[in-house]
Amino acid sequence: MTQKLLSLCCAILLALPAFAQKTISGTVVDASGRPLAGVIIQNLKNQSVTSTDSEGKYSITADQGQNLEFACLGLKTVTSTVTQNSTVLNITMEEDAEYLEEVVVVGYGTTKKRDLAGSVASIKTENVKAGVISSPAEVLRGRAAGVYVHQASFEPGGGISVRVRGASSISSENEPLYVIDGLQCDNATNVSPQDIESIEILKDAASTSIYGARGANGVVIITTKSGTEGNLNISYGSDISVKVLKNPYSLMNGAEKIKYDMQVWEQNGSVGVAPYTEEEQKYTGEGTNWLKEMTHPAVTQRHALSITGGNKFVKVAASLNYYDDNGILKNTNFSRLDGRVNADFVISKYIRAGVKAFKSVGKKDYLKMNLSASTDNVMYWMFLADPLKSMDGATDVLGREGNKPETVYFELQNKQQNNATDNSYATFYTEADLFKGFTAKVQYSFNTTDTKMRNYYSKETVLGQSVNGRGLVDNESSDTRQLDAVLTYHNSFSDLHDLKIIAGSSYITNKYESNGMDAQDFSTDAFSYNNMGAASVINGIYTSLTKKTNLSFFGRLEYKLMDKYIINASIRADGASNFGTGKKWGYFPSVSGAWQIGDESWMEGAKPVLSGLKLRASWGMTGNDGIGRYKSLKTYSFNDVYIGGDGIVKGMYLQNAGNVNLCWETTSQLDFGLDFSLFKDKLTGAFDWYNKVTTDLLNDINISASSVGLTSTTGNSGSVLNRGWEFSLKYNAIDKVHTYWETILNLSGNRNELLSIESPTYFTMRPHGSYETREYMAIQEGQSLSSIYGYVWDGIIQEGETVATMPKAQPGDPKFVDINNDGIIDDNDRKVIGKGTPDVVIGWSNNFRIYNFDLSFFFNASIGNQLLNVSKVLLEDENRLSSCMNRWTKENPSTTMIRTIWQKKGDLQYGSFVNSHYVEDASFLRLSNIEVGYNLPLRKWESKVVKACRFYLGAQNLFVLTKYSGFDPEVSSNGAQSAVLQGLDYATYPAYRTFNAGVKITF
Repeated sequence: MTQKLLSLCCAILLALPAFAQKTISGTVVDASGRPLAGVIIQNLKNQSVTSTDSEGKYSITADQGQNLEFACLGLKTVTSTVTQNSTVLNITMEEDAEYLEEVVVVGYGTTKKRDLAGSVASIKTENVKAGVISSPAEVLRGRAAGVYVHQASFEPGGGISVRVRGASSISSENEPLYVIDGLQCDNATNVSPQDIESIEILKDAASTSIYGARGANGVVIITTKSGTEGNLNISYGSDISVKVLKNPYSLMNGAEKIKYDMQVWEQNGSVGVAPYTEEEQKYTGEGTNWLKEMTHPAVTQRHALSITGGNKFVKVAASLNYYDDNGILKNTNFSRLDGRVNADFVISKYIRAGVKAFKSVGKKDYLKMNLSASTDNVMYWMFLADPLKSMDGATDVLGREGNKPETVYFELQNKQQNNATDNSYATFYTEADLFKGFTAKVQYSFNTTDTKMRNYYSKETVLGQSVNGRGLVDNESSDTRQLDAVLTYHNSFSDLHDLKIIAGSSYITNKYESNGMDAQDFSTDAFSYNNMGAASVINGIYTSLTKKTNLSFFGRLEYKLMDKYIINASIRADGASNFGTGKKWGYFPSVSGAWQIGDESWMEGAKPVLSGLKLRASWGMTGNDGIGRYKSLKTYSFNDVYIGGDGIVKGMYLQNAGNVNLCWETTSQLDFGLDFSLFKDKLTGAFDWYNKVTTDLLNDINISASSVGLTSTTGNSGSVLNRGWEFSLKYNAIDKVHTYWETILNLSGNRNELLSIESPTYFTMRPHGSYETREYMAIQEGQSLSSIYGYVWDGIIQEGETVATMPKAQPGDPKFVDINNDGIIDDNDRKVIGKGTPDVVIGWSNNFRIYNFDLSFFFNASIGNQLLNVSKVLLEDENRLSSCMNRWTKENPSTTMIRTIWQKKGDLQYGSFVNSHYVEDASFLRLSNIEVGYNLPLRKWESKVVKACRFYLGAQNLFVLTKYSGFDPEVSSNGAQSAVLQGLDYATYPAYRTFNAGVKITF
């Protein structure tokens, strides 16, 4: 009995603390009364931890007398003691000046934005509402001065180009280097925007030279989201959108075509049988609208699930994203499923480690938009489609039998063009504090990408019919391994000196493999490309393997004196295997300085207005090795050689002459900048001027054919100038508890000029079979890259007018300017008549919040670029536009539409279709995105499960103000990545508007 009594007493004593514990709850706000989310609350006695939700609310258990610590980056830590009667504890936190400065990611580390001496733009994705997007590049559009984002195609998964301070190379890469969680790669297309925490764009050489080998085109550093200490958060977001065709073309319908054909027949003397009977001429219907039949309102859906949480030892963030984008053009779509796990571990007081792993699987069904009038160009056939043809092809809309069915319908429905991509990467790091001020970090990363391309042209398509079915398969695999080792020393002395030194090395190796097959004459279409053995004719089989290695050593010094005078210097030595013997190493130094003028004592009188003022200056060199592999070596190819009779053997021939002197393309850049803030940082801004010169361009150079039989090889020739300015402005107009308004303006201007080149280069095309192949773009000294090259239009020859320089021309023909004044119009009368790159790029965003409602909209603009509208040439040539009804005739002396027969002549006597009449101003102002949202008042409802819930409606590409007459002024038939062939619109993917609705819930 005594033993039982003692046991009961012990149990009661042990339970007393539990009875004493109680739940403490409250709200954490800032000095202005705004709720603070993500504040970490820790019980200093038992180490239990929680965090505030989106409404600033929290709850935690604690005993009387225990201390609760409230901590948040950028705010002063608050410690409060639990009293006997307190169950509600509301906390107000103030800003901590030491951490108030924004921290940005730079090469191999972080720094305060205040301490930057170079030009770096930072974008926090939490402040960006960009609508329905699938790529990080779309987040950059218009949101960073000096960064030009160009979406050349509206097709699902279409290519997007990013240019940082202009294009610097002719045949080498111009895309920036992407660094995703420390992994260097060529693009970031597989990263879901929902996973991104921040994006930094390193623009000047002082910032980029630490990445030497690829820094010439700028560096985009992407940091994905990490776990947070505190409660587990689960978020789910879903977005559904609908695309609606935006068609600028007024195409002839069936009734108009009959009328037009009859007019032409009558104008030609009514010779022979009329093209239509009297009964057929009474037809008033539209016929077949082929653009309408080829397109449809398309639905896109996005789903995103994320989980974050952790404690002081482990922090984890995981996400799963699905994106399904159906194209407005039938038989085109893009889908991607990706997952990510980021984990950070505190192993001990001095050692930290982590892993960031990612997996993405994508599929794309597409239709080719080639530059030639071929059977593999869907939009070309749409432009040629006859509105009098019917869908089934048995009879036309007039009831006439035996007409050949319209090609475009069968091309659209029966082509199989698929692309499947499997991408994985992982980064593992370990970081240790060796002793005071010294930190060492080792990081290993790998990235593998497998791509499978499958094309099949059934016997229902033009190409497939001609060869009895054709199949093409291609498999590509890229494997990259990266090892970085970085040692950092950071210390302060006597409150006057702050010194940081970074030294390290980087080793990157890449292996690329491919294999494929091209076959035709299939016994059946049933197996498509899944059974290439069903083909009787093998056009080709190929395999390849290439490797590339980069080894680098780098160092950077950052020094601050009195927190006002800043000096940075860096050096990087890069070795690349794809250059010639003795030329593999390049050395890229940089130096920069900044002066915090606003902190000088003699500026105190300006403080009420001028909160801060910083001058910056930098100079540096960066390199570019983005060319094909083995260019410095002689390479050989194989082909079938006929030796007589039935004998065919494989013959080897020299494909590349090689160049042992092939070396780095180098960019030198000078930058001057000014950062300022006014009215207690309410208005902040920056201005930069830069001068960037790229020398030793990686380009084709002429060689003597007598030695190797080839006339050119890859070498170093020429130089390019990019000179420009950037201006950014951010204004926090209203910043109160229930009302908020922030507006951000970015402007930049760039002048691109080819300073020197060994010899000019011209690029050719033809829009249709009745035309000759002609030059349309040129690379010339003194001109910008992507220069449109052709004749200058001078109107239309009218009745009774004689043009001495065009003696054989007739009324209704176009006139051209005699550029060289030699009395005749010929090839020597061509000049640069436009350019595909803009002079000025503008981005303007606004974010509003009033109580639980929010509104955001974003405009972007481009000024000074042109497009050669060859789509218009084709449509006029085939009499597909309604405006063709107004062609020049003796009775209708038009000044804009030439007579029919001129464009039908294959051997044009004077000029060509490449002329200034078809070069249009492609400047535009676009409402890229507008979104209205509503946050449920969960705080008032005292929700215990749902922490936040937001509904929103939005629209993208709602309107575009432009003079351009085509689908869209941003398109480029040569793709977004080409640096020298921007400015051509030929049979591009149709443009559209998007309307979307979505919800995001956090538990």
